[in-house]
Amino acid sequence: MAFPTKIDIKYTEKASRLELLIRLVLMFVYGIIAEIWGIFVLVAWILQWFHILFMGRRHKSLENFMKGFWRYWTRVVAYALMLTDERPPISGQA
Repeated sequence: MAFPTKIDIKYTEKASRLELLIRLVLMFVYGIIAEIWGIFVLVAWILQWFHILFMGRRHKSLENFMKGFWRYWTRVVAYALMLTDERPPISGQA
C-alpha cells in the first residue's frame, strides 16, 4: 500500500546570517508549539483508537487534526535542518 508523498525542496544559493539567527530563535517558538500540539495529538490519537474500536471507522476531524500536526512537524524539521528557507506556517495547513 503506497501513500502519496510529495516533496519539493528548492535549493537557493544565498543565505543570510541574520536569517540563521532568526531561525535559531524561531526554533524555540516552533518547538514549544509542537510540544503543546503534540500533547493534544496524543489525546486525539487515543480517542481515535477508541472510536475505531467501537465504531469501526476513523473520525474525520480527529484524523485531520493529527494530519495537520504531522504536516507542521515535517515542515519544522525541514526548516531546522536547513533543508528549506521557507518558514513553516503555524496553522498546519497545506
